[in-house]
Amino acid sequence: MVGMWEAYKLLFTNYINFGGKSSRAEYWWVQLINFIISIVVLFLFAVLFGIMMSGKGIIFGIILGVIIFSIYGLVILIPSIALIFRRYRDAGVSPWWLIVTALLPYILTIVSKETGILYYIAIILSLISLVITILPSKQ
Repeated sequence: MVGMWEAYKLLFTNYINFGGKSSRAEYWWVQLINFIISIVVLFLFAVLFGIMMSGKGIIFGIILGVIIFSIYGLVILIPSIALIFRRYRDAGVSPWWLIVTALLPYILTIVSKETGILYYIAIILSLISLVITILPSKQ
């Protein structure tokens, strides 16, 4: 069983490793750490600028926090894609389904612009991706 910090270390150790497999624990620990980092960054910047600049500073702090977290997101983009490729493979699903279940929902959401049938298809595909990452490992 992979621990939280070991999973995060493996994210950067396997930076561009699209082969092999990643366990559920490895995948979900990384997701949890990324979620915590985003909340902490946004909260710290909002509080910091809220104290420094009173009311309008909170909005400025949140915007700056989003920019900082976006830069962090770009840094972990490739390792995260490699991680989900390995997770799909570990669940017994071809990693090429990632294009359908992860990339296509973004495209459909942009194209739909409103809550139409394409929007609901994007939601269903996203839920399928979630289910795949929850599946147990295949031998």
